[in-house]
Amino acid sequence: MYKKIDFFEDEEIDAVLLNAQENIRYFTGIDFEGTVLITTCKKFIFTDSRYIEDVAKEVSEFSVIDCTTEGKYKAAKLKILNESFKRIGIDADSLFYSDYLKIFSDKLIVAVDVSKRLNEIRMIKEEFEIENMKTAQKISEDALKTVLPYIKEGELECNIVNEIEYKIKKFGAEKISFDTIVISGTRTSLPHGKPTHKKFKKGDFVTIDFGSVYKGYCSDMTRTFVIGKANKKQKKIYECVKNSQETAINCVTDGVLCKNVDETARSVMSKYEFEKYFRHSLGHGVGLLVHELPFVSSHSKMLLRKNMIVTIEPGVYIPDFGGVRIEDMILVTSSGFQNLNKFTKELIEIS
Repeated sequence: MYKKIDFFEDEEIDAVLLNAQENIRYFTGIDFEGTVLITTCKKFIFTDSRYIEDVAKEVSEFSVIDCTTEGKYKAAKLKILNESFKRIGIDADSLFYSDYLKIFSDKLIVAVDVSKRLNEIRMIKEEFEIENMKTAQKISEDALKTVLPYIKEGELECNIVNEIEYKIKKFGAEKISFDTIVISGTRTSLPHGKPTHKKFKKGDFVTIDFGSVYKGYCSDMTRTFVIGKANKKQKKIYECVKNSQETAINCVTDGVLCKNVDETARSVMSKYEFEKYFRHSLGHGVGLLVHELPFVSSHSKMLLRKNMIVTIEPGVYIPDFGGVRIEDMILVTSSGFQNLNKFTKELIEIS
């Protein structure tokens, strides 16, 4: 589904050059390796022989230019120059310097960084994007439900990773949205710890952070369990994180400041005296990327707006003891929010 770019006049540019995969997919509706040039009246796709046939079938609105060889790339560059563009908007976050030099070696062409503008456009989700993310989230939850019986004393962290990722793909996802995190015991104090061959032991926290991709759109969720019975301290930490998350979610609505949601979560943490162990921002936007704007942090100046989807994921991480994180994806609505996660947040003690 091709989307129009309508900020040429605002940015005082003649064209926009797209390099980032997420922006190419967003504005063309398809996924391929290459470059896209969009002007006020023309649209070009520069790609190679691996994608020419598919791209030509999928996007009739674009002129597809073969850049399989260096000579063809130079010819494509001349085509751009012959359009007499003076100022071209670029996605500077993803444009390699070598490619920049190839395109903008002519001093008459000025590059204008429009990456922030492109990222902001993707923040507000259309209905089909929301539905794709709901499907991705359901796939993740279905996978976790089927994997729960494998989470037991003596099992390896890395084996649970393999089971989750297999189920995600079996249930219809294109791929995982990021490297699956399964960590246990004292290692749960690592917010982004890497899975190992460590065996689960009785009394271990087990944190699982994972996601699916469906039709290009990501999901992201985290749950924490206990092998056996939770002790008093583990229960207190879990209760703190759960209350912090639920309180923060309940203040999500159209027009609220991101930093206010973050501050709400931390205020709950402080009542439990665990605030110092919450070592990252509260959440982030999700879409074609698993981490994108807006960021729900104490430093953000952005407002949450209707049809944004953000994570709310407070955590407590105590070195040499362990930690808890609970993460849901939240759709911002005009009057509040919709939680896209259905999986229970009650503490599961695995016997």
